[in-house]
Amino acid sequence: MGGRSVRGYASIMNTRAAAVFAFSLMLAMASCAQNKTVTDKETRDRKEASLQQTFLAFAAAHNAVADWKTALPYQSLGGAYSIQLGDVLVRPDKRPVAFRAYLDDIVRRRDRTYLELEDVDEPDGLHLTLEATSENVQQILKQGPSNFDQYAVVAEILTVERPAFQLSAENNPDGPEIQVKASDTFHAQGRCLDLVYLSGLRHPPQPASH
Repeated sequence: MGGRSVRGYASIMNTRAAAVFAFSLMLAMASCAQNKTVTDKETRDRKEASLQQTFLAFAAAHNAVADWKTALPYQSLGGAYSIQLGDVLVRPDKRPVAFRAYLDDIVRRRDRTYLELEDVDEPDGLHLTLEATSENVQQILKQGPSNFDQYAVVAEILTVERPAFQLSAENNPDGPEIQVKASDTFHAQGRCLDLVYLSGLRHPPQPASH
């Protein structure tokens, strides 16, 4: 009986030890995951602070208005009327306006070249169509192909409007369905005076074909 009791006690202790080890391991893994989350957030915050600092310095170098959203009713595009955004962007003092914007496309229309961009903070709220110089275009093309290119842009805005309607397509079992609904996106047009690359997801270079 004594031997069985010793073996039983040892078995219980081994089980408890294994449970304690497993619990300690789980705590260590949870702590590592939490630390990684904090580290990732700190990295993102530092990167964002660096981008914003570059943007503000670029705007200041051109005497451009960078905090134009603070003049809107809710300090954002939401709830603003076209006339209010127009008063902010089409400036009577002729100062240019600075934007942080994603580059959607470069297009040519009637021998002129335009940049199609979206506001970084509210991409569904403001679309920019800016006439660009050949120098602007070459500066962009030198970056190479990428996704989510973000630029600091200094522009002279000439018009602001919000189209009454916009089209959207939704898939359903019977095929795509085109819907017409009220537009929530402002459209500003003007001239790109200068721009600088901020960030993007660069595509790796493709091997040359033989």
